[in-house]
Amino acid sequence: MKKLGFTSIRLKLMLIFVGIMLGACQLAIINFVNYYFDRVVNDLETQLMTESRLIKQLADQTDLSAEEIIRLSSSSFYQMDHYVKVQDIPVEIDESKQKMLENGDSVYVMVEREDRKIHATLFKIEKYYVLLIPYVAAHFNTIEKLVVITLLVCVAIGSIMILISVRKITQPLKKLTAATREVAKGKFTVQVPYSGKDEVAMLAQYFNQMVQELKHIEYLRKDFVNSVSHEFKTPISSIHGFAQLLKTESLPKEKFQEYTDVIIEETERLSKLSSNILKLSRVENQSMITQRTSFSLDEQIRKTILLLEREWQEKELEFDLHLQKIDYWGDEELIQQIWINLIGNAIKFSYTGGIITVMLSHMGDVIRIQIRDEGSGISETALKRIFEQFYQAEGSHSQEGNGLGLAIVKRVVELCGGFVSVQSEEGKGAVFNVELPLSSLE
Repeated sequence: MKKLGFTSIRLKLMLIFVGIMLGACQLAIINFVNYYFDRVVNDLETQLMTESRLIKQLADQTDLSAEEIIRLSSSSFYQMDHYVKVQDIPVEIDESKQKMLENGDSVYVMVEREDRKIHATLFKIEKYYVLLIPYVAAHFNTIEKLVVITLLVCVAIGSIMILISVRKITQPLKKLTAATREVAKGKFTVQVPYSGKDEVAMLAQYFNQMVQELKHIEYLRKDFVNSVSHEFKTPISSIHGFAQLLKTESLPKEKFQEYTDVIIEETERLSKLSSNILKLSRVENQSMITQRTSFSLDEQIRKTILLLEREWQEKELEFDLHLQKIDYWGDEELIQQIWINLIGNAIKFSYTGGIITVMLSHMGDVIRIQIRDEGSGISETALKRIFEQFYQAEGSHSQEGNGLGLAIVKRVVELCGGFVSVQSEEGKGAVFNVELPLSSLE
């Protein structure tokens, strides 16, 4: 098959086409033959009856003997047999037909030809009973040849046309197959050219989109591995370096205390990083909220602010709260991760003595939460990537985090069927808006 250039889909389409054509032609031939056979037989019956009258006229108007008339009247379109006795005739003849024969009339009798019963003509000349049976096959030989030739020509032309059509249809599929092999090897730069709006073109379009998504996922995977490696390597190197310094025998007490504090800070940083990676892994692999309870959303936000009291008191920050009383049905622990990260970031990036505004309200079936700070703000470039894993905007505070908090926020909000967005300008603070569907308590 490969030598003929056939692929499996081509072969299947060719066989289906030939099968359909042969079946259709067979049905057409059967219907045509049945119709044509009946027409031909009717015409032959009329002709044979006319022929029998002419033969009888020839016998009445000439001096030819019955044997000579029978010999002269033989034809390639009918079989002529003659019998002396009625009993010798190989057909059934009732009394009424026998009486008509004796009176010189021609009658129809039933004979079997081509697996069908047809009318033959029986008449009497002198002492002989003459039976005219039409050669039905002679009338169909030419038709059969014509039908067979037509069928072969149709199959040949149709096969060539379907082969060309299938070749054209499968050409983009072959390109897709080749491109798929390249993608399987890890090459995500492959693109399949396409034109039109048919199913194959749509398949190529979606394939190109899929490759782009895979390319982006592969980029994120590599970036994630590099970021994790970097995030772990920095504090570990720092701990290792300061631990080596602690072994110095003549190390002053002040330096010992300083180095010990650095080691403690780095271990806390590692602990937070590990905890955030586990949280991110949990929410990334979770497709729906399963542990739901009813809790007060406004009270949860207040508790979160109290939980972060040490951080905001150190910076002498104030909170302006506008919290509408709302009961929410969801995963309390996951929802709290949203406020811990967003309020924690607002505290981290606020200037000393600033104000953080938190607003909670609902309109219809949507809960809206807004957290606003008066801190350093976010650059336009950083805004585009702020929710990516391990992304940290350039600035004095970048070393304090690990770039996972907002990624966790985005994923948790999405799991809840909500939406999170941010507006900010450098030097003018940031505003984070969260929208959550107000789940029914039923």
